[in-house]
Order: sequence, then C-alpha cells, then structure tokens
Amino acid sequence: MFRSRRLAIPLLLSACLLLAAVAGALAASHGLSGRGSVTAASASSGQSPVKVARVAGFGRILVTARGFALYYLPHEKDGAIKCTGSCAQVWPPLLLRKGAAPPRAVRGAPGKVGVVVRPEGTRQLTYRGRPLYAYVDDKKPGQVLCDGVNGWFVFRVSAHGSA
Repeated sequence: MFRSRRLAIPLLLSACLLLAAVAGALAASHGLSGRGSVTAASASSGQSPVKVARVAGFGRILVTARGFALYYLPHEKDGAIKCTGSCAQVWPPLLLRKGAAPPRAVRGAPGKVGVVVRPEGTRQLTYRGRPLYAYVDDKKPGQVLCDGVNGWFVFRVSAHGSA
C-alpha cells in the first residue's frame, strides 16, 4: 500500500506538469498572455495586429495577426467596456502592447482603428469604435464558433464597413 502511494504522488505531479505545459503551449499558439488577453503585435513590428481574412460562410472578417476571428459586443461602443473579469477570460480583449502605437488602418477594411483604455488600465484595440475580442474556444485560424451567440458577433467587413 505504501509503495503504490509513493509511486502515485510523483506520477500525479508529472501529469500536472504535462497538463500545464500543454495548456501553456495552446495559450501561446493562440496569442494569449497570462492575464487572459490577446496581445496584439505592435504596428512598428511590421506585422499588423488586425487583418482581413476571407472565411467560408462569413465572408471577409477581421482577424488577429495569427488569423483568429475577432468579435464585438454591440452594446460596447465609444469606450463603454462591459466585458471584464470572467467575461474577459472567455472573450480575451485584443490588447495593444505597452508603448506601441495602434495601426492607422486595416488593409482591406474601410473603418478606423483606435484604442480604448480598459477599466484595469490596459489599452484595447477598437475598430469603428467597437472594442475587439477573440473567443477562447476558437482553436485554429479562421474558426468562427460564436457568431450570434449570447450577443457576440464576428466582425464582418464589407465595402461600407460593418457594425
């Protein structure tokens, strides 16, 4: 009995470490920071933090630099951030790195890119006045799982803009 317990504890610890490593790798591949947010590439890095991609069934949508769909909450506009705390864990805000300048525009999208300061003081990218978010369960670029779910919408882009 004691021998099996001595083996079980190291095995359990090893399993926990492996799980933590896998979770960290998934978070890094999605661009998640440790605070439950998506950190945008800086405009000065040469890579735009927001791009336009064509996704089957949705047309042209806004995506992160890594190709993950960006969403908005219609009642958040002009600096009115409502998605904080546990909401922001499920819908990570697209944050601008400290000291980075936002892009002036998104190639292929007619609207204006901006920044809003979140309640905790971080800077979140906006498009056409609406804060941008990813969805934590979108696991691969171009995947759109929550358009029209619980009031969230993927940011579609047309010649006249969206939202």
